[in-house]
Amino acid sequence: MKKILSILLTSILTLTAVAEKDPFVGFFKGTLITNKYGYPFTKVDNTVFGEVFRGPDGYRLKLLPAIFARAETFVVVDKLKSAGDKIILNKVGNGEKFSNLEGFISANEIDLKVLYRGLPAEVKLKRYNYQSPTLGLPAPAGAVVLFDGKNFNEWRGVSRGKECDITWKINPDGSMTIDQTRDANGKKVSYVNIESKKVFGKLRMHIEFKFPCEYDKLRQARNNSGVIFNGMYEVQVLDSFGAEAFWDECGSIYRQVPPQVNACLESGVWQTYDIEFTPAVFEGDTCVQLPKATVWLNGVLVQRDTPFRYPTNQQPNKGATFDQSKHARQVFIHLQDHTNPISFRNIWVKPL
Repeated sequence: MKKILSILLTSILTLTAVAEKDPFVGFFKGTLITNKYGYPFTKVDNTVFGEVFRGPDGYRLKLLPAIFARAETFVVVDKLKSAGDKIILNKVGNGEKFSNLEGFISANEIDLKVLYRGLPAEVKLKRYNYQSPTLGLPAPAGAVVLFDGKNFNEWRGVSRGKECDITWKINPDGSMTIDQTRDANGKKVSYVNIESKKVFGKLRMHIEFKFPCEYDKLRQARNNSGVIFNGMYEVQVLDSFGAEAFWDECGSIYRQVPPQVNACLESGVWQTYDIEFTPAVFEGDTCVQLPKATVWLNGVLVQRDTPFRYPTNQQPNKGATFDQSKHARQVFIHLQDHTNPISFRNIWVKPL
């Protein structure tokens, strides 16, 4: 009995630790200090960014010239472990610009001695908390508020193509969270998507979302959802901080077009999508303009008038034969339940 209680207590503590935002994870910004600079560094601009990511195998540090830019990586060091309130680096790393990193990462700074082009140097960075410029953006005149934190009046639940009760929960802070729970009859229901009761033509949409901290997962298992127009055209929602900006990651036109840059922030903070969606244009029964989207992730442009050539739930080989007359002329908005407890708030749509 004692052994069972011990196992249960360990499991609870582990889950609690995973649920908390890791103090090391996120962006850092600072400078390179050296007696001899070389491209791209100068005495005028010696800026360095740090990105600390946590996964199942520990922490990963990247040193970069910029964020949200698909910038080259100066050095990558992975499988780092924390020791109390610091991550200690002991002469590790062999990158394009930096090697032999020695020092520490704390919650608020990175302090390293390095070899820069083979010469002794220092890298000193401070915590850099980026916030989306559209966070908290109020609905403009003429907008339809789909979620104001109070109820699901503008939504209906759908599971596997059939209408069902909405099992998501509304939180005291005015957000809603995907919830793997039971319907009004006590039956456990999963994959309960919600979709707007209203349909729209050309639109501008704002939505805010927050990922729970699931550091033990990677890629598609790590906080997966989507903003989907008419059940056909998905702008991917995925915890992609530290990722490579592939075609199935946050900011992508799902499995068709990757984002221009990875603008995803770390889990545990609020993030924003601002999307302009234009349905297909027809002359009679002929599609003369494909549906398209322009997407800003956390205020960073990641898609510009990107066409949806076929429904994003189709594989490319099947999509190549898609009947273009089947594109939608109007759309409802669909938020996907992919079993991860992602939260959403401040959702509104402005018809254009």
